[in-house]
Amino acid sequence: MKVNGKMGSSTGEGSLTFENGYKIKGVWILGSPLKGTATWPNGNKYEGQYKDWEWHGKGNFSVHSGQHIFGEFREHKPWKTIEYDKDGGILGKIVDGVQTIENTLQMTPKLEVDESI
Repeated sequence: MKVNGKMGSSTGEGSLTFENGYKIKGVWILGSPLKGTATWPNGNKYEGQYKDWEWHGKGNFSVHSGQHIFGEFREHKPWKTIEYDKDGGILGKIVDGVQTIENTLQMTPKLEVDESI
């Protein structure tokens, strides 16, 4: 892992790169991401807010095909989000952590590196 400054005390802008290619770049406070962009080697990306290393707050998770989930995340899970296809069509909707559109292609955001997505 590589962070600008010491991991336990770094505050400010910086990046963290894991050996498997997963990377977080953004604003850090006391060695934890506050907001920024996480990228995977397979093209997946999360841009948004963090809390205790989890996606928490406004954010956008996208995959290389153009499909993405936009809205509010809580503890790494979609909370109030809308999922869009690459053309902007709505595929799914989450309100207060519950899926509200039936039979959708709702994708599950993954924090770990997953080469199959």
